[in-house]
Amino acid sequence: MSDYPPEPTTPPREPTASEGASNTLFGLGLQFGGGYLHAVYDEYKNAGGPGVDADGHDLINSPKWNLSGGGTYDLPLPVPGLVRLGADVQWAYGYYNSALARPQDTVPAQAFVNSTLSWTSADDHFVVVLSSRNLLDSQKRVSSSYTPATGVRFVNFPDPRTFLATLKYQL
Repeated sequence: MSDYPPEPTTPPREPTASEGASNTLFGLGLQFGGGYLHAVYDEYKNAGGPGVDADGHDLINSPKWNLSGGGTYDLPLPVPGLVRLGADVQWAYGYYNSALARPQDTVPAQAFVNSTLSWTSADDHFVVVLSSRNLLDSQKRVSSSYTPATGVRFVNFPDPRTFLATLKYQL
């Protein structure tokens, strides 16, 4: 007999997703995506121990809404090769890290914004990329776990705002 609660008996319901991309005129590229997911446990007995059920609670780590979008622009500069500017945004609705859906198990809605500036040589051999991650410096938790018996709670946060430089050679 396992000490872990049994797996839930029902899968997610009503998922919807959409995505697309477009290369428009003048060196502009656009990408977008989004989704809606309504996923609940119809029945999840003993999820938190004997007699503690999660029936009707949201599926863990499943935001109801998520959206993403980005774009690139090929800068018309008088240099050999290609200079490209890009940015993207990802947003997710809040969700739970536990089937018990307790306040301490929530992950709040949050957005992440990233950007790049790159140069690729005319022969495609050399690439230089300057990039940034988490430009908004979001410090909302991205996951957590809580053990009531010990009162121990672990919380994970995203990487702070980060800037990177990459140089690569391609054969």
